[in-house]
Amino acid sequence: MTMPLSTFCSAAVWPAVWPALLVLGGLAVVRNPASTSLFHALFEGAIAGLLYAVLFVGIAIGRRDRTRYIGKLRSLAGWPQLEAA
Repeated sequence: MTMPLSTFCSAAVWPAVWPALLVLGGLAVVRNPASTSLFHALFEGAIAGLLYAVLFVGIAIGRRDRTRYIGKLRSLAGWPQLEAA
């Protein structure tokens, strides 16, 4: 089975890249390069990671992939699988 590179990029790479570009752009705007606080850097990193996860899982990927990601996270956490109603 072969897949054109453009199809692969639009389906597999772009959904992971565009949220990262938004988050990195936001970090570039709000960060203070003169700050030496480790707490502040960790806080900004945690917020950026959370924002990326929300954008990626909530918007960037489709319903089928989202269900698969969340199902895998549930199994890793030891939570039971949700059954269809």
